[in-house]
Amino acid sequence: MLGEHGEQMAVETTKAFKKIKVKTLTAKSDLQQLAEEVTDKCKLIHSSKVGQVHTLLKRLQDRETRQASGGGQGAYVHGSEIVA
Repeated sequence: MLGEHGEQMAVETTKAFKKIKVKTLTAKSDLQQLAEEVTDKCKLIHSSKVGQVHTLLKRLQDRETRQASGGGQGAYVHGSEIVA
């Protein structure tokens, strides 16, 4: 990156995390609509990421179903990934 006078500048990037509580996620939730709602309401997630949000919601929904039936270990969302 170039500075004000054309000099080279070092730029450091970091990953930011935002926890989003999804209270309406059930086995019968419309994941596409919910993914669109999340990207609309959270300004940190660009609307082009609806597909990724949908995938993460599906994985969370599957986890909740698995836990409700007594199987599987817990998982959590870490950044844009679900960590099991």
